[in-house]
Amino acid sequence: QLASLSVVAIRGGQPVYEQAFGRCFIKNGALPDRLATPASLYRIASISKMMTTLGLMRLGEAGRVDLDADVSSYLGFSLRNPHFPQQAISLRALLTHTSSLRDDGGYSWPLTTALKDVLVPGAPLYGAGKMWSDRAGPGAYFTYCNLGWGVIGTVMERVTSERFDLLMQRLLLQPLGIV
Repeated sequence: QLASLSVVAIRGGQPVYEQAFGRCFIKNGALPDRLATPASLYRIASISKMMTTLGLMRLGEAGRVDLDADVSSYLGFSLRNPHFPQQAISLRALLTHTSSLRDDGGYSWPLTTALKDVLVPGAPLYGAGKMWSDRAGPGAYFTYCNLGWGVIGTVMERVTSERFDLLMQRLLLQPLGIV
């Protein structure tokens, strides 16, 4: 069950078929449905994890980040699973989905939302703390987690003082001649 789908077939380096099906935006309150077209833009989803990793590795090669350091030192606030407060969370744990973060508390908020307002116990958007495993601490167990990639992107922005999209253009897309 998909809301929409866009297809392009390429032969000899040239598009020979383009078509879009379904809706690229589903009615939400006052905003109307929008049909998908060949020009519709979509989130790139989990392929962004590979791209983010490549950008992060570039920062690692440049000595800007250490994959095994406590991410708290990059974020400017203490990031700890409250059930395992003595165990630091590293970039390596975030990259390998072993940080003890879970998607159960959500992973998408308005751009104005600070991560510390969601991840730190007692913070305004912390809620019931469902984003933390109460069974396994950092490094102990694999659970696929999208939320960790928001943390990684935030670390990358903090260490470079660059907005994530511009940083990725500089680190990855421009050197590859993609933009």
